[in-house]
Amino acid sequence: GRWTGRAASSRTRAEVVAEAFALLDRHELVLGPVVDGGYYLIGMRGWHDVLAGVAMSTSSVLNELVGSARALGLRVALLEPTYDIDEVEDLELLARDAAVRHDLPATRAALAALAEVAA
Repeated sequence: GRWTGRAASSRTRAEVVAEAFALLDRHELVLGPVVDGGYYLIGMRGWHDVLAGVAMSTSSVLNELVGSARALGLRVALLEPTYDIDEVEDLELLARDAAVRHDLPATRAALAALAEVAA
């Protein structure tokens, strides 16, 4: 079913990307899972055709991608899951996060502008 909890952290994008690069020292593929079954980040050491045959924009794309990578004998690391913004409910979650995160001033401004347009 649809995820209803909270998976966002207070980590900045730079921290997440730095972790992904560090994980590539020990893994061929690093993925950032999205709680709806997708992914927000792919990091790869070398080139591997992990996307061949993987159905995009589905709730199983992450699992298919991991399966494809493992079938190629790749070591896979997963980052902390988060959410993506593709539903109205996701915008509401983003607004709650942006209200308490110091590193999201542009996001707060964009959400305020959206609220004005919607009003």
